[in-house]
Amino acid sequence: MSNPTHLKVPSRIRVRVDASGITASNDRGEEIRYAMPPSSPGFNPLELLSASLGICIAINLRKDLGALGGSASALSFDVAVECIKAQDPPSRVERLELLVRLPGYVKGAAVDEVIHRAEAACTIANTLLGGAEIKTRSDEP
Repeated sequence: MSNPTHLKVPSRIRVRVDASGITASNDRGEEIRYAMPPSSPGFNPLELLSASLGICIAINLRKDLGALGGSASALSFDVAVECIKAQDPPSRVERLELLVRLPGYVKGAAVDEVIHRAEAACTIANTLLGGAEIKTRSDEP
């Protein structure tokens, strides 16, 4: 599955379906349970996509805000992500809307600059904007 000419991601995700439901786990043993039905505890796939984007943006904002001289206590901020599904087929996300609430010491044009840099450095945002190739194959016994 891996190609030596490409960077390997930190961990392969394995999704398992059994009588108890659907879980995804990484090579470090961490596990996420799929919310089935959607009102159950856990995350659905669109929530996971939104969380991945929000976390990636937050990681890059945190780096940038730290470089601006913010203390650890001044680095509190929020990123909210809303996932809007397309109304027409095929089933897909039409748009992801982010709302960023930065610390009060970031003002004016600096707000847009910091957010732009975070988006430009975010692997998830760049992947969604660029449209990654998806290759699926069977692992028949």
